[in-house]
Amino acid sequence: MQPSIFMTVDFFIRFCKMLTNQEKLSMDKKWLNYLEEIIFEKSTVYLNIPAVEITRLLRLRQNKEEYSKCDEETKLLINYLFKLSHNRIRDCREAVEIFRTKQFGKYKLLTKKPDILFLSDTAEFCKEIAESFGIYCISNDVDLDPRNTRVTVKVLNRERLDINEFCYLPKSNSLIIEDPFILDNDWDGDFIDILLSCFYPTKFNNPKFYLSIIYTEENTTNRLQLKQRLERKYPLMQVDFVFAPKYKLHDRNIYSNSFWISCGLGFQKHYKKVTQWDSYPLALYYTEYTKRLKACVNTMENKPMDNPLVRLVELRN
Repeated sequence: MQPSIFMTVDFFIRFCKMLTNQEKLSMDKKWLNYLEEIIFEKSTVYLNIPAVEITRLLRLRQNKEEYSKCDEETKLLINYLFKLSHNRIRDCREAVEIFRTKQFGKYKLLTKKPDILFLSDTAEFCKEIAESFGIYCISNDVDLDPRNTRVTVKVLNRERLDINEFCYLPKSNSLIIEDPFILDNDWDGDFIDILLSCFYPTKFNNPKFYLSIIYTEENTTNRLQLKQRLERKYPLMQVDFVFAPKYKLHDRNIYSNSFWISCGLGFQKHYKKVTQWDSYPLALYYTEYTKRLKACVNTMENKPMDNPLVRLVELRN
């Protein structure tokens, strides 16, 4: 299984020019290498050009005479399309247009949605798309935060969580929190507020933001109060509590549609011991992410099928 990247051909061409030093880097070399890995090795790529045009360009590479007549930019595109062609390149014209014109109704009807969206638009526009749809959207006009490759956050003894430690996380449209004791440790929802201030899009206009919380220790009063509080504060949020008394939770986990976060001591406002948070970008750790997410979802007796992360696992079972 691989994550899906939807990408404009303009982004792809500019990115390839940076790889071949034909254009000045707009990002750190480490980021260029990171993107090269996820685009060419780790993902299924969709481009906003017709599949028949992709086939035509790939065939040109096999015809030396016709290939020699192409301009340099077309040759560059052909060569890097060939590098991608081990994994069939798909067409995402409709989806790119839906994102660019913010057609939220049509977005809901898309049968395939991207894990990451690469657009040739400005960084400001891509941020607006991320904040509207809750999707990881990247512009090649901006250098990216190095913490998006992998990060370890150490939380010291009795230290309060610092929101600034997590502000780099991409916006999301769905979350699963896996923690047996979250109803006791976070009965007032303070930790979840910290989490949502990172993941919840500020201009969210999708039908729903889906939050599923898996726990093993019941506290009916706290659960009902927390659900009411969250749905009152976030009117577009659907909150599902999944009681899994037979599930043996070890590390606590958070799954978004772009990141997986793991923590040994549970999710709390304060810690009595030194603990550690590890975050993994879906693009680089997709196999581990989906394996862990599948184990999580398969413990659910009453699966919240509205949550896209749950559907991701169910469709692939």
